[in-house]
Amino acid sequence: MKPGFATRSPWTKTLPEEFLKRKHYDIEPYLPLLQRSGPEASLFRFDYYDVISDLYAEATFKQVYDWCDSQGLKTIGHLLGEETLAAQTYFGGDMLRAFKYLHIPALDHLGCGIGSLNAKFVASASHHYGKDRVACEAFGASGWNATYEEMVQCSNWLFQQGVNMIIMHGFYYSIRGERYNDFPPSYFFQWKYWDMMQEYVPMANRMMNMLSGGIAECDILVYSPIESFWDHFIPDLDVKTGFWEEGPWIQDSVASDIDRDFQLLCSHLSDENLDFSILGADAVINFKAENGLLANRITGAQYSILVLPYANILTDETARLLGMTLQLQADL
Repeated sequence: MKPGFATRSPWTKTLPEEFLKRKHYDIEPYLPLLQRSGPEASLFRFDYYDVISDLYAEATFKQVYDWCDSQGLKTIGHLLGEETLAAQTYFGGDMLRAFKYLHIPALDHLGCGIGSLNAKFVASASHHYGKDRVACEAFGASGWNATYEEMVQCSNWLFQQGVNMIIMHGFYYSIRGERYNDFPPSYFFQWKYWDMMQEYVPMANRMMNMLSGGIAECDILVYSPIESFWDHFIPDLDVKTGFWEEGPWIQDSVASDIDRDFQLLCSHLSDENLDFSILGADAVINFKAENGLLANRITGAQYSILVLPYANILTDETARLLGMTLQLQADL
């Protein structure tokens, strides 16, 4: 699956009823505020994206998750726009909370380049919700000139980010005609390094097995300030995809700064070899303050440092957790 919002401001027939049930006021008189700035617009924009994020996760993923669970099956899939706060907002509101309803959260990593945040976002959500596997549809659109060394380098970077299930894209029965240009290369017998697969597959399998079944340990949590991004985000209704050559376009300079600075912060931690996990507000409920640390109730993972990027909005649960942490540190 690779779902995403069909429009920049999603709407359904049941949204007014659900919004009233969850936020206790009528949505329709306030809809123009999605394209405006100011305190009133900020409050409504948070409520709007909060509700559509929950509805998206519940209607799109939870129903499939629950049915598969009852049948002894597992759901796996990736979403559109995993890389940035802006792209996540365009395609899913709050992408991280959707992974709660996937047995195996996944991402799509095109090409053999390294350095984006898509894998870290997905692996972090997977760990915070107590999932064991993190999958990646890897290497698609690398081009026919992709080398074996580049594939190995990208694999090792994905493992470092927390991925422990690589799904290669792809193996084509035929590359005749237009199929030759359809997200190449084929890693099947047409690839010039096909004979190296007998080395790559055992190596990748060993890494995937070794990285599964444990607890991801690191000291640093980085809070995802997506609520603060929503506060300033005004969607460009002309944007069709939200990434590649079209953007994602962000009309408000503060929203642009929040997105860029968050990317720079996480990239700098990686450059300094400081491992970290991204914490979304929806997963905060799984954490408790304990002995001056933040501990995950599900997995037992503990974190000694919480980095709070620019954030002028925090959910009640996040504020309570921070308050308990500060009180414990003061007591110690």
